[in-house]
Amino acid sequence: MKKLNFFWNQLTSTFWFVPSLIIVGTIAIAIISIYIDGIVEISHRGIGRYLFIDSADSARSILTTISGAMIGVAGTVFSITLVALTLASSQFGPRLIKNFMYDRLNQVVLGSYVATYIYCLIVLNTIKENGDMDFLPSISILLSLFASLSNIILLIVFIHHIATTIQADKVISDISESLNKNLNVLFPEKIGEEHGEDHEPKEQEIKESYSNKTKIKAPKSGYLQYINNDSLLQKVNDMSGLIELHYRPGDYIVFSVEAATIFTNKELSDEQINFFTNQIIISETRNKYQDAGALHPPNG
Repeated sequence: MKKLNFFWNQLTSTFWFVPSLIIVGTIAIAIISIYIDGIVEISHRGIGRYLFIDSADSARSILTTISGAMIGVAGTVFSITLVALTLASSQFGPRLIKNFMYDRLNQVVLGSYVATYIYCLIVLNTIKENGDMDFLPSISILLSLFASLSNIILLIVFIHHIATTIQADKVISDISESLNKNLNVLFPEKIGEEHGEDHEPKEQEIKESYSNKTKIKAPKSGYLQYINNDSLLQKVNDMSGLIELHYRPGDYIVFSVEAATIFTNKELSDEQINFFTNQIIISETRNKYQDAGALHPPNG
């Protein structure tokens, strides 16, 4: 379960996952709103004439303007932001850009602008005005106006957020907060008083008590991102054995190097060796889930 949770955290920390969810949700909203427009008759009298569009040309003009503005603002804002972050990262380290990628607000802003653009295109494609069929999705167009207003407010919040994010005090505060949360995850229980060394068997004596030693080699080169501790300990306990890890999360491992050693009284099968190998995840970059050192400033 923890391994699945690790992969889920990896997925949610990517820059594209949250925007993709927003886009998929917006497409569903567009389909539902268009369907409602097809079964509900909108009155353009009274206050309705100020809220709903009654002309196909006006509807096309509004949707075209909103879609063009959304995708244009998204591209421009993120380009300028990356330039500012690049300059700031030269002072605080390249991990500032990684923090920008993982920031949930930045992901929501990107998803909102792109989703509004796609929403307007879908609604725009449904407008029909000819002798055989007339269809004007007034409710859907009204939703696009509310979405554009929300995006304007979101833009102001985003600019304020970026302006504070690249400040030195904020960078240090974010790193400290992330580090404390990560340490609480890594060490959820307080460590009690340790026994004296005179009452504990020596490490070498424990290893020599087992008749078989199996080396677990790294399947590829890269940073050790995650070790499924619970599964490893459970498996070793079931075998009445001992496991020795030679690397910790955050260390760089070369392909085929000895990553761990299993001490047992029986020879391990290929299936058991593969099980232990699969409990160690290696990738090209470091992450913060089991590697507290991935959070400290590189220049500090």
